[in-house]
Amino acid sequence: MIRVLPQRISGLLLSIMSLWICIESLQVSIGSLGNPGPGFIGFLSGLVMGILSVILMVFPDRFMKGGSDEKKTLFTGRIWKVIYTLTALGAYGFFMEILGFLISTFLFMIFLLTGIEKQKWWIVLIVSVLIVLGCYILFILCLHISLPKGLIFALD
Repeated sequence: MIRVLPQRISGLLLSIMSLWICIESLQVSIGSLGNPGPGFIGFLSGLVMGILSVILMVFPDRFMKGGSDEKKTLFTGRIWKVIYTLTALGAYGFFMEILGFLISTFLFMIFLLTGIEKQKWWIVLIVSVLIVLGCYILFILCLHISLPKGLIFALD
């Protein structure tokens, strides 16, 4: 029972947070499925988070890793990947206005696929191009969202 207690406490806290998200989203107005309001995404996120947190409380042992009982701290192992990713995300946001959405996204994906998770160069290029094309089709062609063009393409 002691082993699963932290999992259940986490599930309880996440349930409370998801309930708060849903209540706040309802106050903003979620609209309907055909005409979603400003709180629609927040409400759905809170709902999914609530379902997952209840699953965590009911089946806490399913989400525990087996193996050694050695303590794992924040600064062991993969923390540097997290730091590099967050730094790259900050740089991605900074260079978005300068280079534009397409070039920044392409370079960001190249960094993630080479620097964080080592992949073969041809896989990196194919995946990066496909992600940029997918984002272009989704945001610009389908949703008609204006994304930063950058200084290079702004000269048109």
